[in-house]
Amino acid sequence: MLYSLPALRITVEKAILECRAEIAKLPPVSNVHPSTEVMLRVTAFSKDVHDAVFGIQDKNFVQTSRGIYSEFKEAIMMTTPDFRPVESSSSGRSLVSTKTEPRDLAFVRQVIKE
Repeated sequence: MLYSLPALRITVEKAILECRAEIAKLPPVSNVHPSTEVMLRVTAFSKDVHDAVFGIQDKNFVQTSRGIYSEFKEAIMMTTPDFRPVESSSSGRSLVSTKTEPRDLAFVRQVIKE
């Protein structure tokens, strides 16, 4: 492939302009010590996460998480032992809403003996 000198010159000038445009997109050189720069960025990130979790800037995260948290809390509460402080579980009513079997004083005594 043959290039003429004027065509080669135009190609080089275009490449130089593209290169300068890419260099202009780079962030400015920092005058801060690198470790300070890292700490500033980590601190800013930490503040952004804190603000998101507590809904200071954007309440979307908090509002979205509220329903999930309620379901999670309910799932944990359903694992609560159904302890009835009476001799027989048939004579007492459950004090909590749970999916576990009732446990009465007789059950506790049996566990202690084992």
